[in-house]
Amino acid sequence: MGQLNPRHLDHRRSLTPREYATDPTLFGVAVDLAFWKPPDGDAVSMQIALLQHLDVCAWEAAGRRTSAAALCRRFGFSPQTLSKVTTGQRWAGETVLAALHYAIRSAA
Repeated sequence: MGQLNPRHLDHRRSLTPREYATDPTLFGVAVDLAFWKPPDGDAVSMQIALLQHLDVCAWEAAGRRTSAAALCRRFGFSPQTLSKVTTGQRWAGETVLAALHYAIRSAA
């Protein structure tokens, strides 16, 4: 039996989060961005993409009081991973999701 990589992603997600956005360039930027279910997508992934987008928008709205570098150090992931998550090129995963929620709540 092989070992699980602790940073594995949910392989049921065949599209990126930004592919569910009607304007992918606004992922993580415009709170009112509309989402849709593309032909190869599914409704659950669409909802997860929307929530990831809203978390990134909330972190941005909080002025990124907890910096990207601080989040990466504290939670143990790379700046590239955070960059891809915030632009919707990658699913957040539990660790990055926890980091974003920490940053949002710390700013409140």
